[in-house]
Amino acid sequence: MKGKEKSMSDIRNILHRLRRGHSKRGINQELGVHRPIIRKLYDLAVVQQWLDPNLPMPSDEEINNAWNPKPKQKSHPLDPHKARVEQWHKEGKSCVVIQRLLKDVCSCSHQSIGRYCNKHFPKKIEPVMVRSTVPGRDLDVDFGELGRFMDNDGIIKRVWLFTLRLRHSRRAYREIVLNQDISTFLMGHVRAFEYFNGVPAICILDNLKAGVIRSTIDNDMINRSYQALAEYYGFVISPCLPRTPQHKGGVEGDVKYVKSNFRSYFLAKQKQVGINIPTICDLREALDVWNKETADLHTVYGIGRCPLEIFKSEEESALRSLPQSRWEPTLWAKCEVRREWRIMLDSAYYSVPCHLIGETVETCTTDALVRIFYNNQEVTLHERATKKWEYKRKPEHAPPFKEAVLQCSREGLLLLAKEVGSFTQQIAEIILSHPSVDKLKPVRYLLRLAEKYSNERLENACRRAFNCKLFAYISVKGILEKGLDSQPMETDSISKVIPLASYRFARDPKDYKSAFSVEKPKTFEEKLAEHHPFSKHGNAMLGAVNAQLYDQMLDEERLTLPKKV
Repeated sequence: MKGKEKSMSDIRNILHRLRRGHSKRGINQELGVHRPIIRKLYDLAVVQQWLDPNLPMPSDEEINNAWNPKPKQKSHPLDPHKARVEQWHKEGKSCVVIQRLLKDVCSCSHQSIGRYCNKHFPKKIEPVMVRSTVPGRDLDVDFGELGRFMDNDGIIKRVWLFTLRLRHSRRAYREIVLNQDISTFLMGHVRAFEYFNGVPAICILDNLKAGVIRSTIDNDMINRSYQALAEYYGFVISPCLPRTPQHKGGVEGDVKYVKSNFRSYFLAKQKQVGINIPTICDLREALDVWNKETADLHTVYGIGRCPLEIFKSEEESALRSLPQSRWEPTLWAKCEVRREWRIMLDSAYYSVPCHLIGETVETCTTDALVRIFYNNQEVTLHERATKKWEYKRKPEHAPPFKEAVLQCSREGLLLLAKEVGSFTQQIAEIILSHPSVDKLKPVRYLLRLAEKYSNERLENACRRAFNCKLFAYISVKGILEKGLDSQPMETDSISKVIPLASYRFARDPKDYKSAFSVEKPKTFEEKLAEHHPFSKHGNAMLGAVNAQLYDQMLDEERLTLPKKV
């Protein structure tokens, strides 16, 4: 046995016997130590003056320094450049970069430089505090990417693991998700609380946007939707400091545990059956089985019990009870009001009062409604859009010059006409229904009559014109100019004129003269009274009807004239 391998207690025992005057042979026989070792220690004790029984025994450090002297270190080619290497190492330069910087003065390999740095400039290991856990107090939250898998439509998508882990029992709720948006984040909490059948006191998360808008000292930039969820279930939000994932190391380790234990086994089993890209549905089913059969039942290192046992015996009763009803998701978001006095939310548009153009408003979205707030006051309410790019608009939100904008299109004119009244809208629809001529101009002039008279008078005039079947701008204008809109209408005096469009290209069969007919030919006045009876207020279509009947009479006269031979 070599001397340097002797323990300190053996060396002190030999030295103690030498100080008491025992012989080397006797020590050899009693302790079984080789005599060369005893002689070496005796010579060392003589030099160090350790054999005097009146002097105190040397310390372990003194014996070790004398018994195992440090060998003289050989010089290293990097020793002359130690200061520069240390500076570059602190700056984070790699060994390859340091080798290139020392290329002209030193020919060491980058492996030698790495060993030199590890020996002379080792990384300082920071001490950590082992935090004590309290049943029902802390819950860690995190996302972790699992890779790419195939959905039911055959499309390959990125898949994440959403996990919520109780610190005390180490039991976790794990879910496969396709995004990290706020609705997934919030409803994952709801399902986790239902899975645990209780709510912890504190939820610890990193600074992801679904939970924390921006990290501040006062933690006053928490997402309002997440804050509403915390108020409903009664837990406290505790964000980690930026770039400190070790503050929630338990859930970080759980993500690694799922990747190394579950994912690797699942992918290997899928390859055995010839599947290179598994489906998301199979992944979810396999994760549920793994949670029940492996994750909940494995023995926790350092505790000797499984998470399910700890949860059932200690933590389940310490959780806060669930509310009677499930939380209804309310998503809060901030939007800027655009110049067209609307905001875009979830690929849909919602109108906002025009005086808020350029301002930032807050939206509170539920399954059916969208509420818009400015300075904590609700300014409008819309039904939630059911399809992409749908525009939910309220007329009162439009700017003062809205008529100039709306008059540029058929839809805008009908919207303005609807604001005046139902009869005005019907007159405008009939005018605009012409199949081949643009009728925007007469409808604009029709609506401008309200500026000169009033909306009420224009609506009354359109009502009289509609009842008299006078579907023209000039008819409504004449009614307003003569003040006929204020006079009561008599049922017997309502004209029964057929609109010109209904008989423009057709005649009544009675108008054709038959060779077998013995009826007396009708005069022009009789035919006019039959086809177009006069109203006591006159008729704006008189000229058109007169011209058509006159053409008809000329055609009949040509038929009765004898043919020239």
